Amino acid sequence: MTTTTHTIPAAPAPIELIPIIERGPAVDRGSSESVNTMRGVLMGLAVVAPFWAAVFGAVAFLAH
Repeated sequence: MTTTTHTIPAAPAPIELIPIIERGPAVDRGSSESVNTMRGVLMGLAVVAPFWAAVFGAVAFLAH
């Protein structure tokens, strides 16, 4: 069994962090938090809406 050595490229993380450091962490944190909050709200609605639709449908069905 032969082993081959692969060169690992340098991680691009320091290059991506430079603009965040220049602008300040608060700017990026605020925008990413608002995006994550909106995504969380939409995902929550996507999960909860069918549940309540089923609950109200069952109540309406049993009420007849």
